[in-house]
Amino acid sequence: RRWSGRERFDREIDILSRIDVKRDTVSGRWRLTTAPDGRPVVTGDESAPAKLKLPVEVPDEYDLFVEFSRRSGRQGIAVLCWARGHGFGFDVGAVNNTMVSFQDVDGLHIGQNETTVRRNAWIVPGKRHTAVVQVRRDHVVGFVDGELITRLETTFTNLSYAPTWDIPGGGLGVGSWASPSTFSRILLRPPADASLA
Repeated sequence: RRWSGRERFDREIDILSRIDVKRDTVSGRWRLTTAPDGRPVVTGDESAPAKLKLPVEVPDEYDLFVEFSRRSGRQGIAVLCWARGHGFGFDVGAVNNTMVSFQDVDGLHIGQNETTVRRNAWIVPGKRHTAVVQVRRDHVVGFVDGELITRLETTFTNLSYAPTWDIPGGGLGVGSWASPSTFSRILLRPPADASLA
């Protein structure tokens, strides 16, 4: 899945405006509603996991920006990415809200690989948080609430979706694990070289 050139990629793409929950649901149940400001938002249920495939072609390099809030539960969300023919996830608030990590790395899950960062709590219920994944030619960077959390130098051949987070046919996605969550913004942005970590 490569950028086809059918769309210009010199500005951000609002993916939420493209979502059809009937077409794009991979697992769980999802509802597409309208926020008070008129923007679409999508909410997953308590499934483990609830997964949604994002209807957009994947460029070689990009920033994927996600704004989310957890409605209930103690687990986290996943930003599912694709690069050089390999899928992988950026998990925020996994394992009872204590870990952020890319996975899988060299076949190792969250908590087992070098990108895992631990804290007492990452997600505050009901609060809006942001997660950003920057995919570049030779590395990937993960941010939470504007803070650089983890970075991995990689050719992407050593990355893979965790078995429960795979997206059929590859591509981008979002999801939650046994913790209903609302995604209020999902933006695909061209690389911003000035923001490279």
